[in-house]
Amino acid sequence: NRLLGENGTCTVVVRSMWSHSQNIAIQERAVEALAVLSEHSNNIPVILDAGGIEAVLAAMHTFAESPHVQIKGCAMLSNFASAVYSIKVKIVDEGALDVIVMAMVLHSDNEEIQVRAVILLRKLCIKENVQRMITANISPVITVVEETLGDKLHEETSYIVAQLENAG
Repeated sequence: NRLLGENGTCTVVVRSMWSHSQNIAIQERAVEALAVLSEHSNNIPVILDAGGIEAVLAAMHTFAESPHVQIKGCAMLSNFASAVYSIKVKIVDEGALDVIVMAMVLHSDNEEIQVRAVILLRKLCIKENVQRMITANISPVITVVEETLGDKLHEETSYIVAQLENAG
């Protein structure tokens, strides 16, 4: 997968997302491909330069009803948020918080989406993003997850809640 990224695959995948932005089948496969490719840190700058964050967020917004797009989108963004501190700010700058909240609300019964979204929000919960997380109304969805999946995500939800309360 690292070699695929170095050979232009990442750029082709992102371009296909923009060229076929209304085709759910292409979006699902492309977001999944980027989630896998972004597991290798060498691919992240290539995906970033190709506009991968923006393309994945657009797919998550356009196909909000697709659990597959939401799961793989959160996975890809989570890989990015693990890589470089400044990317955490860029993800939020590109509008990820509203997309993540929408996914959590529309798929409140999908445990995998809830888990991936909370893990992503935990990674994005840095000083530079906390005020925007408050504005995006993250607290209510975190509270619901804490009530339903607290045993699995207690550490993550507690951290997010503490950061939001300390800032507010």
